[in-house]
Amino acid sequence: MSLMFAAVTLLTGINLLFIPFLPVPALWGAILAVAFILMNVLADKLRLWSGVAWIIGAGIIITLMLKGKEPGDELRVLITVFAFLASAWYSVVQYRKENYFRS
Repeated sequence: MSLMFAAVTLLTGINLLFIPFLPVPALWGAILAVAFILMNVLADKLRLWSGVAWIIGAGIIITLMLKGKEPGDELRVLITVFAFLASAWYSVVQYRKENYFRS
């Protein structure tokens, strides 16, 4: 599982190199990623299912897609920065959990 998130991190990182850098949407993407990570940490501490945060994020993206909103450069940067940071964090967390259960 950690390899899957590491692959997503790698691919979104490569994608960040090829899309135009816009500082404000990148900042919003980073802020949303931090909020997402904090929500996951809180869910883990309260022994809740942390997949709820992923469902919320996916639901927002799917809702925008169903409304026919064409992602412009701003939204593309925001989603890519969010995916990069959240996947990087989650791959580290999953790697630690996988090593914990192996030992």
